[in-house]
Amino acid sequence: METVIILLGALIAVISAVVFFGVFEKEKNAEFNMTEISSIARAENVFERLAEKDGECTAIYIGMFYQSLYINADSDKLIKARLSAEKKIKEFCGIFGGASARVDGNNYVVVWGAPRQETERFCKSFSGLNGGAESFADVSIGAYIARGGACDFQTAAGYAKKAARFVKNSGTEYKICSGRELDEVIDNENIEKNIEKFIDNDSFYPVFQPYYDAHTNKILGCEVLSRLDLDRTDGVLPSEFLQVIKRDKELCVKFDLYTFKKCCEWSVKNADKKISVTCNFSRLTLLSENSASDIIDIAQKTGADFKRIIIEIEDGHTDGEFEILRANTALLKKSGFKICLDDFGKGNTALGELSELMPDIIGIDKSVLYGAKNDCGEAVFGGAVRLAKEMNALVLCEGIETEAQAESAKKAECDILQGYFFCKPVNADTLENLLKNQF
Repeated sequence: METVIILLGALIAVISAVVFFGVFEKEKNAEFNMTEISSIARAENVFERLAEKDGECTAIYIGMFYQSLYINADSDKLIKARLSAEKKIKEFCGIFGGASARVDGNNYVVVWGAPRQETERFCKSFSGLNGGAESFADVSIGAYIARGGACDFQTAAGYAKKAARFVKNSGTEYKICSGRELDEVIDNENIEKNIEKFIDNDSFYPVFQPYYDAHTNKILGCEVLSRLDLDRTDGVLPSEFLQVIKRDKELCVKFDLYTFKKCCEWSVKNADKKISVTCNFSRLTLLSENSASDIIDIAQKTGADFKRIIIEIEDGHTDGEFEILRANTALLKKSGFKICLDDFGKGNTALGELSELMPDIIGIDKSVLYGAKNDCGEAVFGGAVRLAKEMNALVLCEGIETEAQAESAKKAECDILQGYFFCKPVNADTLENLLKNQF
């Protein structure tokens, strides 16, 4: 009898557990029911109706990348993140008579006729999904406002998707564009697609910005800068193609070594001028293993005089890879190159790193010079110069645009001066004339 009672008790416990967990699972599934999202066909119909009625309709592309969430292991978190996004979409579509559809997996297209400021408010409402401890997704939002029947739904959604890609690559919060605002998005994408082709087709050419001895005002050397051949491109600005290059470490290395070869070739061709030549390197390149060996190999093959070449390293973060940078810099110095640390004063390079790199030249960032408008600013500028000198480095003052700034740099005992006040970047023929005229 006792055995029967025990068995009955166990059976009741099992039944209770089944009921409990069955109800729990049912409630859980009910809690995580997905918000209803329209079909792509409905979104297209709404777009066409609004465009015909109001002459304007906005297409929004929401790109969502879920961070390290595995469908099986983290399905609850995945669903919560998706619910949060879809709740916002549904709320705004309800207010402004819009429609939405899930596309490309976990991404969304939204269409409505809301004013631009409301579209901005909607885009900003997603910022909570992009950061903090409860963040589960990286969100990139692009919007395109189609006016006057300029395009159909598919085209508008495509432009919105391009804008979302622009956001992801540029690190901005969101991008809303219409008319000519779209040019920036498309130009950026074209550069990104073609930059490697520009390198392979040798579409870049060098220009030269001289730098001067602070005591004699004579040219000591020149910084070699890259420009794109306007006959082969649509007039892309240096800031535009450099921004694209610095997003990709491999592309960065390829571009830097390509321009360095040009720098060496020019130096060999103009060895009789006996001036130093400075070539810029992204910190990403010098954070790559074997980059110093590649630089040395190029210089040797071109026959360049190592002692006349200055490797300028841009200021920046090392992201835990400082030992690679230190080793590359040490090898370059040992081989005879001079090392210049650029943009000192921006605050990215730690003082401990500075003492490890031991550069031959330290370039003071122009923001430090521009801040020397009062006693405090002059004290900061003077302190930066003294620190550089105490490390036995020459001091380069960059970005000088006025006579007053030139005098401030001389007063602070900078060694080398550079900026538009002295000379803008020039072609090889102009540089040759400048060198001839100073003797």
